Amino acid sequence: MYSYVPKNESRRFRIFCSDKLNLLKQDLKNKGYEVDFYLVGSGMKNLVTRNENESFDLDYNIEFLNVSISQLNPQELKNYIMSFLNKIIVENEPVFRNCQDSTSAITSRLVFDGKLQFSFDVAILAKNKDGDFCRLIHNKKADENSYHWDKIPKSKKVYKRFEKLKSAGHFNELRDTYLDKKNFYLIHNDHYHSSFTIFKETVNQTWSKYYRS
Repeated sequence: MYSYVPKNESRRFRIFCSDKLNLLKQDLKNKGYEVDFYLVGSGMKNLVTRNENESFDLDYNIEFLNVSISQLNPQELKNYIMSFLNKIIVENEPVFRNCQDSTSAITSRLVFDGKLQFSFDVAILAKNKDGDFCRLIHNKKADENSYHWDKIPKSKKVYKRFEKLKSAGHFNELRDTYLDKKNFYLIHNDHYHSSFTIFKETVNQTWSKYYRS
């Protein structure tokens, strides 16, 4: 079952990830892209979870801010980001394995003495013309070269709603609901709900409890 990782335990890994993703952010800026990266749930550093005694991971979004998805080539973009992360991570931290290309994210794993110690996932996001978040997907089951942008329904207002709920004193309820949902999908062996999708469901469910629109 999932539980929360204490902030002091995850802190050094957050610093590590931020250092590397800042290098990526600067590199993309040099290429004309304005991007931002953040932990799933924005600044929710105390929503890091771990499944019992297993290693834990950090889930990041990289959001492209100044371009529409029609201007981005998803295959070239994902391959470039993976290559860049491999270069800056593996050269300096040899215990980190090369990035793995999962369906909806890029994963880098820290392995020490043959045991997985930590990993971080990076999902690539951009907004469509309606303002909804879209996630870069590599559907390898369909075709090795099948890349596309997958709309995340009801995601447009998720961060504004989260901030309002948090300021209204509902943060602990958000934490409890998020953890309950993580464990629900774990029990049902459902691996298709990403952390961001669960976060979105948590915010929208809590929002509907207190607000009409």
